[in-house]
Amino acid sequence: MSKIRAKLIVITDDGTKGLEAFVKLGHNANNILFLPNGISLPELRQVLEAVDCREEENEVLKFVIAKRLTTFGRIERSVLLASELVRIGFTDFKLFIIGDGPEYNKLNALVKSDDIERQVVLLGALPYEGKMKYVSCCDMVWSFYDSSNLTNTIHDALAIGKYVLTLNDGSLEGFLKLSPGTDRNKILLVNLENFLEEATAKILNWKKDYIDKKHKRKQNMCLTENVWT
Repeated sequence: MSKIRAKLIVITDDGTKGLEAFVKLGHNANNILFLPNGISLPELRQVLEAVDCREEENEVLKFVIAKRLTTFGRIERSVLLASELVRIGFTDFKLFIIGDGPEYNKLNALVKSDDIERQVVLLGALPYEGKMKYVSCCDMVWSFYDSSNLTNTIHDALAIGKYVLTLNDGSLEGFLKLSPGTDRNKILLVNLENFLEEATAKILNWKKDYIDKKHKRKQNMCLTENVWT
């Protein structure tokens, strides 16, 4: 079978290093249109206008992971991390897992066997508006994919200034180069080799500073709302 060389190849940057792969296959990089993935800011703004996080305010930290529940999504890593946090005594949090798929029953069984049902909630599939309520009202978004962590949810989370905990796999670099306004200090990277140990340490270190800042923001909000004019 003969191979036909395309005059123009159009691929998107989903964090899987597609450009490098095509070049290694013998394609000329000058004939490849490498487009960055992104988000619709007008749509995102419209969705966020309908979100009210006041009812979600409490002392429990909220983490979110949102993706289809498949084997390559590696959602079990988030459950194991939640279990490790509980094991070392950090119990005042909720992990919301948004999504449905063939791994749902397996993940649900893992949550029950680890006795972390109070901390981990499987919400199933939600519409975009429902997902964004959890993302916009949470304290941190997680993503631990094997192939790439440049997911739609991570796009949204970074766009609205959320903290992100993800693997140090380089998949966000293309997006970050084109997004100079993104606060890289809010991206916490962990290596897969020592995943549980590093992720646990990152969260505990982040928590100390974050809780203090969160309390100060609440105090300032109360002062503004209660001042007599």
